[in-house]
Amino acid sequence: MEREKCDCVIIGSGIGGMCAAARLACSGYKTMVIEKLPIIGGRYTQIDYKGYKIPTGAWMILYGKNDPVYHTLTEVKAPGIEMAHTGPIPQIYRLGGKDYEMKGKGALRDMISWASRDKDEADRVVTLLKRAMLWYEPPDTITFDDWLFQYTDNKTLHDLYQCLIAAWCGANSWEITAGQWFRVLKGMALGGNPFILKNGVKDIIDALEKVIKGNKGEVFTKTRARKIIVEDGAARGIIAERQGERLEIEAKTVISNAGPRKTIELAGENNFDRAYLKEVQQRVRPAAGIDYMIVSDEPMLEPPTVLFTADTRRLECFMADRSPQGKYIVRTASVPESTVLYSPTKEYNIFLQDLKDTFPNFDKCGGKILIARNFYDEWPFYRSWPGDCIGQKTPIESLYNVGDAVIPEGYIGGTGAAESARVVVEDIQARVKPD
Repeated sequence: MEREKCDCVIIGSGIGGMCAAARLACSGYKTMVIEKLPIIGGRYTQIDYKGYKIPTGAWMILYGKNDPVYHTLTEVKAPGIEMAHTGPIPQIYRLGGKDYEMKGKGALRDMISWASRDKDEADRVVTLLKRAMLWYEPPDTITFDDWLFQYTDNKTLHDLYQCLIAAWCGANSWEITAGQWFRVLKGMALGGNPFILKNGVKDIIDALEKVIKGNKGEVFTKTRARKIIVEDGAARGIIAERQGERLEIEAKTVISNAGPRKTIELAGENNFDRAYLKEVQQRVRPAAGIDYMIVSDEPMLEPPTVLFTADTRRLECFMADRSPQGKYIVRTASVPESTVLYSPTKEYNIFLQDLKDTFPNFDKCGGKILIARNFYDEWPFYRSWPGDCIGQKTPIESLYNVGDAVIPEGYIGGTGAAESARVVVEDIQARVKPD
């Protein structure tokens, strides 16, 4: 059996785990990251497929210079990353067969005005939304769709918010609560212009890995965590399997980027109190999503443009890009009618109809469906619905979670995972001194 010793061991190399590892290593903590897959990055990297770089999930720095991912890269002095686009990305909203381009400030009012039947309705809905943002946040006892129905039955307005909620949260407006959505909306208001990377988000993971290794840390791939060692109510390290051999890592702190449910499994349910187990059971609900990548010879949507549409059955968001081969790329996001029970085959057939309706010139442009993927279960859209995550600490001392199931309020996705890493590292720095 191989034995190692460090200040902190991190299970999983997603963006949350890698941000935590880079911050710790840069602060003088001996840090080790273990990853069960042959590549690092989780849902925040890319793979090569038929000559294209396919994101495993995320594909941009969502909030630009205001993004915790960007802050991490800056604070750990990571190698520079080449950006393809750092300015405002054109946003088009398709409502009732008409396209509206978002320009400048006043986005909320513009969207609502486009979808409203008259000025009085637009003014009423804007006032209600602002009150929910600034004064009284609706509770989690009502879905957003039901909350909005109290004030308007305008189908176009409901379709608009279904489009936005599905695209940003990986859930439907009739599933997510009003409180959850408004907490996400408040965080979005703090965001900046997204950064699109020239070579994809893998550059971010590679840069963080260089920081970790440059500060005497280690990153092990093809290494699967088998057990979190718990003694006297505290985490003392992990037992892993590497190349068929048992690996024991003694550590002062253990960070899990594998999701709270997996963390419980690894540490043993008997080591957690019932309240925490109940919280994880009730609140950590993976968000399902379907991702399609389309390539064409001619542009169906001029890059870089994001099209949000309320005129489809499922598809809510189309993102245009260019490939190094000169092809045009459209990435799409879709949420099934039920994020709990759904048929991938049925959803794919609906996607084909949506695609035809949205881009009648698909065949003329030489369009081809490159890839179709389902995000769910252990590889979800998000590990928990945004706006309804749990805390990073566990009842086991020195055992933390990072990632998109423990996002601080107001963040989403990889952005929130990176912020969870910052919160955890600050707590470790206050409690534990490196050797």
